[in-house]
Amino acid sequence: MDAGDASTLLEAVTAAFWSRVMELHEVVLARNNMYLATVICRRRRVLAAMEAQVQAIRRRLQEEYEVNILLNW
Repeated sequence: MDAGDASTLLEAVTAAFWSRVMELHEVVLARNNMYLATVICRRRRVLAAMEAQVQAIRRRLQEEYEVNILLNW
């Protein structure tokens, strides 16, 4: 094997290496995007549950207020 063959082989190995690095990079980005979507979805569900609880508390306070108004009338 002469220097030219070694150089060509090294270039091929380097190209294959960088190709694999880019593939792995894309996999990591895709995984992070999926994770982000999952986190956002979970946060939306938590926020919706909290909003429902706040509304239930608000309704309960309104009912108690109305009962107190009627009793003191």
